[in-house]
Amino acid sequence: METIRIAIVRLLKNRGFQKKIMLRRITLYLILIVFFFGSLFVMSMIPSKMDKQEEEIAKFTKDALLKRVTAMMVEPRALEETILIPGMVKAYEDVSLGAVIPGVIEKIHVKEGDHVPQGKELFLIDLRSRLAIQTEAIANHELARKTLERRKKLRERGDVTIQEYDEAVAAEGQAAAVVRRCDVEVSQGKITAPIAGIIDRVDVEEGEYMHEGAQLARLLDIDRVKIVAGIPELYVDAVARQKQAVVFIDGLNEERTAVLERIAYAADTLTNTFEATLRLDNPDHRIRPGMIVRTRLITKQIPNALIVPLFSLVKRESGMILFVEKEGTVEARPVTMGAVEKDQVEITQGLSTNEHVIVVGQKDLVHGQRVEVMEIIPQHMTFSIDKELQ
Repeated sequence: METIRIAIVRLLKNRGFQKKIMLRRITLYLILIVFFFGSLFVMSMIPSKMDKQEEEIAKFTKDALLKRVTAMMVEPRALEETILIPGMVKAYEDVSLGAVIPGVIEKIHVKEGDHVPQGKELFLIDLRSRLAIQTEAIANHELARKTLERRKKLRERGDVTIQEYDEAVAAEGQAAAVVRRCDVEVSQGKITAPIAGIIDRVDVEEGEYMHEGAQLARLLDIDRVKIVAGIPELYVDAVARQKQAVVFIDGLNEERTAVLERIAYAADTLTNTFEATLRLDNPDHRIRPGMIVRTRLITKQIPNALIVPLFSLVKRESGMILFVEKEGTVEARPVTMGAVEKDQVEITQGLSTNEHVIVVGQKDLVHGQRVEVMEIIPQHMTFSIDKELQ
């Protein structure tokens, strides 16, 4: 009986085990079926996604190859080649006032910074001793004059000799000369302004004794000023034909027009340049002697030049080139440069009128590349583009 019971228990256990195995197999089959159909679904979706990606890549590639640029139409225009030369401002007239006669400064009628008219009395030297001498000289001259008149009458009657008469003439002449000398010395004691101008400096004080020739003051005429600049030999002939020049005053951040007065005929031995003098009106007296200015002088005039902005040029191993657009394609064009003025350069070879030069986006272009011209701008607008690029 025990043996039968053990056999029945084993049989029941084997059936439970087989049941578990069957359940596991069914589960595995279901997983495989789901995976199979899921794979089929995923595979069916991949082609549509690939098509979209290929379209996006193609569009991106096309946009990348079709570079957007800005062009400028080339038109002939006048070009002036200039040079910029540093210069120094000087007073149009610079006068040092000195004591002509020695003496004590009795009165000073001006102070530094005063604007004085021509002829105004500026200083007075103590003249009391000279006035006394002048009074004595006048009296002596009057006596000599009367003596001469008496001897002239006596000579007419024959009462005096010719020698006595000649002595009276000489005495009157000497007395008159002394009076004139005294008059000059008295007038020299009053120092007046030889020109209209500004008292830049006063070098004396009232009561101070001044020797003959000692400096009293400095008087400047700055209603007009002089600009002095050294012209290199290469440009002397061209500059000499000009009548005006533009002057940049850095201290005032202004530019004004000056008149060219002269160019020296002999070169400065130290700088080997020819000194040019320009006249500049200065009614507001804001331009002061000693200021440094920059003078722009015309050296060459070209009536019909083909001009491009300097920043449109691209440097290659073979030289400078321009990219010229025609019907959506760019051509790398070797060019020859001529005159340069500020940010503009003349192209003497390699460019024709009405061609489109790329001025924005040209740095990375290659010959034959397709481009999309977003805008064709007039030539005068290229300067503002340069400012934006900087």
